[in-house]
Amino acid sequence: MNREIKFRAWNLELKHMVFPTLEFGRELWPCTYKRTTKTIDKDGYTEEIVLEFVSVDHILQDPIFEVMQFTGLYDVDDNEIYEGDIVVPVKFKEIPNVIQYIQNGFYRVKSINNKIYTNLLGNCDIKIIGNIHKNPELISYKIN
Repeated sequence: MNREIKFRAWNLELKHMVFPTLEFGRELWPCTYKRTTKTIDKDGYTEEIVLEFVSVDHILQDPIFEVMQFTGLYDVDDNEIYEGDIVVPVKFKEIPNVIQYIQNGFYRVKSINNKIYTNLLGNCDIKIIGNIHKNPELISYKIN
């Protein structure tokens, strides 16, 4: 099975999703950071938002980014499905599921009455309704 290997990353500090871009034949990630610098004014420090283009190695090593992998699958609206997406099966409209990579594959994970259930991703049509970072209120349990 061939599938495209792609990633996205959630900036935990600034609360936004980052996707790589192809620049000059290289994959680079546009990253924004808060940078505090010492100034001469009465406050002594200023904070600014800085944009840099960095390699994937930087993203993987920087603790302010949570990296999520593309599953190789699409939802019913043709949106790419990534780890951390919150989905619902179209046919059943059941409890929201979170996409997680577990040991050897991607699974839909849900909690019912404090019990965790998993289903292999790809066995039914699903629709993305959010992700664990932007929409944590859609799920009722803590993600590992």
